Amino acid sequence: MEHQIIEEDITKSTKRGFAKITRKLLFWLIFIINLFNHLDHGAIAACTTYLMTELNLDHADLGIVGSLVYLGLTCGASLAGMLFSAYTPKWIVSISIIASCIFLYSLTDSTSMLGLCFSRFCCGFFQVFSMIYFPVWVDQFGVFEDRTLWLSFLQLGPALGTMLGYAIEAIGVRQFENWRFGFLFQCIALISSTIIFFLTPDKFFSRNYKRTNLTRKLIQEKATPSIELYNKYNVKNGNKYERLSDFSIYELNEEEEKNSTFNYFKTMKDLYNNKIYFYTLSGICCLLFIITGIEFWITDYMTTLLHQNADKVYITFAIVCITAPTLGVLIGGYIIGNLGGYTDKRALQTCYHFSVIAGCCGLPLPIVNSFWLFTTLMWFTLFFGGSIMPGLTGILLSSIDEDSKEASNSITHFCYNLIGYLPAPVLYGIVCNITGGKESRWGLVMLMSFTLVGMYCLKTAKDSQENVDIIQGSDLSIINR
Repeated sequence: MEHQIIEEDITKSTKRGFAKITRKLLFWLIFIINLFNHLDHGAIAACTTYLMTELNLDHADLGIVGSLVYLGLTCGASLAGMLFSAYTPKWIVSISIIASCIFLYSLTDSTSMLGLCFSRFCCGFFQVFSMIYFPVWVDQFGVFEDRTLWLSFLQLGPALGTMLGYAIEAIGVRQFENWRFGFLFQCIALISSTIIFFLTPDKFFSRNYKRTNLTRKLIQEKATPSIELYNKYNVKNGNKYERLSDFSIYELNEEEEKNSTFNYFKTMKDLYNNKIYFYTLSGICCLLFIITGIEFWITDYMTTLLHQNADKVYITFAIVCITAPTLGVLIGGYIIGNLGGYTDKRALQTCYHFSVIAGCCGLPLPIVNSFWLFTTLMWFTLFFGGSIMPGLTGILLSSIDEDSKEASNSITHFCYNLIGYLPAPVLYGIVCNITGGKESRWGLVMLMSFTLVGMYCLKTAKDSQENVDIIQGSDLSIINR
């Protein structure tokens, strides 16, 4: 009997070890898909001159083309929450990626402004589903001790993918004189990796959430959740909160849990009332607005206003935008991890200080004429901007109820796209057209002014958090004051 028990323990331990290894391999597959998913964002920036020439576009037209993909992301994010609450995430992600590849291919066949705009919109619409789900998967199913590091790597996806796409497209337009090269490469890479993702067993995408000790205790007693009962166990376990009524307790009756319906608008209201979530999200949106504008327009800015040749700009900008955000995300994630992870109160404080440094480096950019000084300041702006992303992303995820993380994260991405990504390319183009066309610096002035708004938002979020207790390792780690 004793020998049988030992064998069962060994079997269970082996299975757990195998599952852990599989989850690690699955994460790296997700990382690769996330990276490939952003190649077109860099490719479109590298072929702006060719598009303007071939399709006879001006700055405003090109800005619209650049923004339409983010309009598609916004529309897709508005539907993602309801789809993820109704269907299996693996199927949604796989189908959406294949659909985005179809429209990427149609983009390469576009010969008019209308066709280009339609393809870019549809690409964005279908790309957003994987962008929403992957951080949620890491937070829910990632290896616990690696979650902060994994989120840091996920944050590298947009930066590395964009600049890899930029580099691949630069090779295509300079060596083969073909602006379609980068987009075709992305189609092949995404389809190949998505097939492997789809063949992964469903159990690694289970929707059974981890529960707190309190939840399990109440389930065993078949109790009805209430603030008083929660307070009883809360005090017993030595945990203190300012306002217990702000918590969304898990549904404890299994029948009710199965029959529960996701209330999308209630979730939006809850997120809006969460000061830490709201101002942290606003700060991220400002950062994304700045980075998107830089990525899309900086090649044109450097060649026109700093009077540099295209080859020098391609190489320099590729090096800056690969090394700066990458090192920023890795070092920022490492620092946040050593402070106790994104559930620690000091994480938001550290992110605020990084944002101040990024702002100090970015604000002088419009008045700098030296190419190398401009490049150096831009490098530090992107470095410190990247360093705040792992911590802020984790803070947002940990402030969302476990039962609605996929849906809430879709609202988060809706705001990313509507406020952060979408307006930057088109607003920059419009401002330049109004203030002098190609020779205008006011587009960059407009972009850099948002560093001040971002700093204010993170300062407000930090102040809102000062009297809030953080419970490390718990799903209820950030409490709304």
